[in-house]
Amino acid sequence: GRAAFATGGSAALAARLESTGADVVAADADLAALAQLAVPAGAAPPEGALGAIMKAPKVTTDLAKIPPAEAYAEGMHARLGGDSSRAAELFSHALAGHADACRAAGEYIAALRALKRHADNAAFAALRVENSGCVNLPPP
Repeated sequence: GRAAFATGGSAALAARLESTGADVVAADADLAALAQLAVPAGAAPPEGALGAIMKAPKVTTDLAKIPPAEAYAEGMHARLGGDSSRAAELFSHALAGHADACRAAGEYIAALRALKRHADNAAFAALRVENSGCVNLPPP
């Protein structure tokens, strides 16, 4: 799913999830969170079980309660929708604890750059432990 989204965007991810099946997607929390990206911002998800999983991202004010993979997916929606401020806020909660944490780091840095801000290196401490080879980590 991650590779499909990275190489072909929402449409490729949607096709991959369709071939994977709703039951498999629903059984994997990270994949279910990523499924949100299969529906472009503002579009309606398809009908059926897979469409229910692809629901539009939730709007929440308590970011501490969002699982990291979901924060990543919501951050991508915000970034693709042009809301760099919301994207940066969400990505800051997605920097560890899920399979897309490395990409979240790169997106976080890019969103902050768009806001003419810089990331605090301490924000990447957990990711450095989880994935010291992440290509999106800034120099220590």
